[in-house]
Parts: sequence; structure tokens; C-alpha cells
Amino acid sequence: MIIYVVVLVLYLGLLAAIGAVLSGRSRSAGDFALGGRQVGPWVTALSFVAAYYSSVVIIGGGAFGWRFGLSTLWVGAGNVLVGTTLAWIVLGRRVRRFTENLDAMTLPGFFGSRYGSAETRIFSAAATALFLIIYNVSVLKGMANAFEVLMDLPYWSGVVISGVVILFYTAMGGYLAVVWTSFVQAIVMIAALCLLTFMSLQKVGGMTERAGARVIGASVPLGEMFGYSTTLRSLSQGRAVYTMQFAQYEEVPKSKAEEIMAAGGGAD
Repeated sequence: MIIYVVVLVLYLGLLAAIGAVLSGRSRSAGDFALGGRQVGPWVTALSFVAAYYSSVVIIGGGAFGWRFGLSTLWVGAGNVLVGTTLAWIVLGRRVRRFTENLDAMTLPGFFGSRYGSAETRIFSAAATALFLIIYNVSVLKGMANAFEVLMDLPYWSGVVISGVVILFYTAMGGYLAVVWTSFVQAIVMIAALCLLTFMSLQKVGGMTERAGARVIGASVPLGEMFGYSTTLRSLSQGRAVYTMQFAQYEEVPKSKAEEIMAAGGGAD
């Protein structure tokens, strides 16, 4: 618990410090909104990755994959191919050139100037606001869940702490603060995901061959195995079997403990 607290405090403090350091860099509205158009490609790309994937994919996507299986990789592949790669290849350079020529600082401003239509600007602004609200709710929910699980804080506390830190560095440093904090977060995310992949493979096991059959070894909570035989027969058309043996006791996760308590009538 202490380690989690120290790491999260240092991490959030670093984000706030970046906002404070960059607070004096914005000398105009253009600097505040676009960083003077001077941010390099690597910082822009990594900050986009951090903002686009963030807790929506890291936390929500992991849970989605746990629930629905490896087929959810197609969702990630679609996001990487369409939402990231094609979007930047097809739109990135063109939008940058257009917005610079039209002196537009936002996409609604770009659409309004490009097509000479106030209605287009309003529609684009409304659509952007709507989907950013949905996106920000998912981000704050993911951060609040992390505080709840790692530090045993109430859900609302995680929302407030995360929101205050984000508002602070955004208000202080504008786009430069957002892009550099996102750059730092991208580095943290990449390192953490590499470590998580390695540790997960170490924990779960792997695939081996035995008597012409493929054997998958895994460590799974017993509570997740009820009904597994039916699912396995369905997935393999009756060709696969499984065996279990006890490995170790582990502390029940808080969310699972709450489910057990609720099912038992809340008895201690």
C-alpha cells in the first residue's frame, strides 16, 4: 500500500510540476492552444498515443479482453490501424497544412473557415464536446478505479484527485503542458505494458506439446472455473479437456470479495 501511495503521489506531482514549469511559455492564445505549432513529431505522436489509448484501453480494454477472450484483439487492431495509423497518414499532414493556412486553432474553427459556414462550426463543436465528455468520463472512471483498487480510496476521491491534477496542469501550461505530460505518460505506459506482458506470461504459463496434443498451462482463480468445462467443449467442439490442481492461496480481490459478501447477505 505504501509503495502504491508513494508512486502515485510522485507521478501526479510530476504532472503538476510539468504544468507549473510550462506556465510561462504561452505568450498568446495560439501558444496556449497549439504550443506555437513548435512541438516535434515524436512528442506529438507519443502524446497522442497516451491520450487516445489511456485508461480506456489499459484498464477497460484489459477487462474487456478478460471477459470476452482473444477475439477482442481485433478491436485493438482496428483502433491501431484506423484510429491511429490511417488517421495520421491520411489526415495528419493535410490538416496541419490547412489549419496553418486558415489560422485555425481548433477543428471546429477549421471546418467553419474551410467551408465558410457557421453551422458547420457549431455542429463540429457540439459533436466534439459530446464525445469529449464521454471520453473524459471514461478516463476519470479508469483513474478512479485505479485509486480505489491500489489505495483503497473511495471512488469519488479518485475522480476528484484526478480531475484536480488534470485541470491544474492544463490551465497552467495549456497545450504544451498537455502534450508533455502525455509524452511522459506514454513512456510510463509503454514500459508498464512491456513489464506486464512479461510478468503475465511468467504467471500464466504457456503452450507445450504432449503426445501430439497441445497443452496450455495457466494459473486461474478457482472462482472463474465454474462452468468452464461447458465453455471449453463449446469452443473446441468437444475435442478439448482440462484438469485442475491446487497451486496456492491468494487474497481475494476487493471487487470479488464485495460480490461474495453481497451474495451472502452482507455477513462478515
